Formats: sequence, C-alpha cells, structure tokens
Amino acid sequence: MIIHQISVLLKNEPGAMASILELLDKNNINLRALTLSDTTELSGIMRIIVKDPENTERILRSSGYSVKNDPILTVKLDDHPGSLFEKIQMLSNAGINVEYTYAFASSEESGARVVLKADKLELANSILKGEEPEYAGENLLEVYW
Repeated sequence: MIIHQISVLLKNEPGAMASILELLDKNNINLRALTLSDTTELSGIMRIIVKDPENTERILRSSGYSVKNDPILTVKLDDHPGSLFEKIQMLSNAGINVEYTYAFASSEESGARVVLKADKLELANSILKGEEPEYAGENLLEVYW
C-alpha cells in the first residue's frame, strides 16, 4: 500500500537527532517507523512514518529543517524465512528497482511490515497486491496504522 514518508536532512553531529525527536515530541507526533543513515561525514537523513505527514512536514519546515514528503510502499510480510525475498523477487522480475527498505512497526500479532522505496511505485504496488500491471494507475492510498 502506498503511504507517505517524511525525510529530514540533519547534521551528522551529537544532538541532531535528539533535536528533531524533541520537536516531534513537543508537537505530539508519534513515530510509526524511523530510519537514520549518514549520507556524508557532515550530514545524514532521517526517514519517518507518521499519521499526519503533511502536518509533520509543516512543523519541521517551520523549524528550519530541509524536508521532503515522498510516497513509498509498505508491505505486509508473513512471518517465515524468505518472505521478504518473495516480494523483492516479484518486483525484480518486473524490472522494478528497490532503492531502499526498512522495518515498520505493526499492530498485527503475526507477520511484519517493511517500507520499500521503488522506482516504479504504482506498478510495484499493483504487483504486490496481486493485480495485473495494467491497473497500475490507481489513486494513492494514505492509510496509516
């Protein structure tokens, strides 16, 4: 399913992550997923999934952060070895490149969720939903847990 992710550029220094998390906390923004990686020795990128990405983007921008709001995929996986491989192989067979992936908090008792950034997002979404590729032009879903 297609949802939206907020990406925030931050300095690669002590306290940078804490400052963003403090801002989110003060604005009562609950994180559903987070990944942080360095891009250079001087900067990093924090990617987050929240219930209200537009409001979160506005709050971060108004505090001076460089922010991007991107559609991404979240995929439910069965809880068995090879489950992620099966999904990635389906995309690979369709010529879709997965740019990155990370884990996602789920309220479900079994299974897991991952976030996928793919180059052909709507096609990837249709394939993973078991639809024929010609139905890839559907509207984006904005569902958050």
